[in-house]
Amino acid sequence: MCQNIELFDEYTAKVFALLYSTFPVKQSIEIIDFVGKGAFDDFGVIVNAKNEPLPEAKVAWHTLIWLKEADFISIGREHAYTDVSDVTLTIKGLEVLKARPESIQPAKRIGNEVIGALKVGNVEAAKELVRQAIKLSVGL
Repeated sequence: MCQNIELFDEYTAKVFALLYSTFPVKQSIEIIDFVGKGAFDDFGVIVNAKNEPLPEAKVAWHTLIWLKEADFISIGREHAYTDVSDVTLTIKGLEVLKARPESIQPAKRIGNEVIGALKVGNVEAAKELVRQAIKLSVGL
């Protein structure tokens, strides 16, 4: 699978887990914390140790923007490529994460499953759950 799609799935899982576990309290997300590496240069660009722009940060930023444009999350304020604030799930995002897919036990919800998978370090399971959630949203 394309590396950007893999990163998108991982970052979407992290966003959904954070927002679902704290709903309805609005959150702030800093891209540098989100990707887990890098540092800011003098121009506010997230760079690696060689002072090169970090591609993962660009994917993380555009993941947030896509989730907003697809109406899964709302964002109050955006600071391009650095952070967003006042972020919460929309009705669509909340409903998708509360859905119960047939592939998991009926009493569990996708949002709880994503949180649980990330807590134990199972990023692949979290990404698969995100894919299921987005597929479910097509019918909303």
